[in-house]
Amino acid sequence: MGSRNDLEGRFLLPSTIWDPRLIVLQICAIQSAFWSIMGFVAFLLCSILGEPFRMDLLYNFACISFQAADFSRAALFSYLFTSALGGVVVAKVVERSRQSLDFVATAWIIHLNTCLLSYGAARYLSFVIVIVVGMVIMAGGSIVLIQ
Repeated sequence: MGSRNDLEGRFLLPSTIWDPRLIVLQICAIQSAFWSIMGFVAFLLCSILGEPFRMDLLYNFACISFQAADFSRAALFSYLFTSALGGVVVAKVVERSRQSLDFVATAWIIHLNTCLLSYGAARYLSFVIVIVVGMVIMAGGSIVLIQ
């Protein structure tokens, strides 16, 4: 076991291997940061691109589906930028590369469930592709930053 000085600078380092309270707090922190970043980035991009900002940009699958009439470039890029910035958040909160993939998958599964409950099942393959690319960016970024 390392000394207290070995653990300086670590954020939310667990005292045991299995700490359910810590895991729930980490999931809440990551999810809160995920949606906050996504909302801020979507608002910023809508302002820059001249698109109207509305909350369904974050949860409606049609907004990031290339074939849909509601397609929004701001929504598409906000998903991708959120993935990159979300990787930084996961790296800072989790600090362990083995667990980062679990937390990334959990964040996206919670987001997909929210989209499903809000707007129903996705009807476009491009939505699934954007989500998978976002997961890869977020997971890859967190692993690179942790190591």
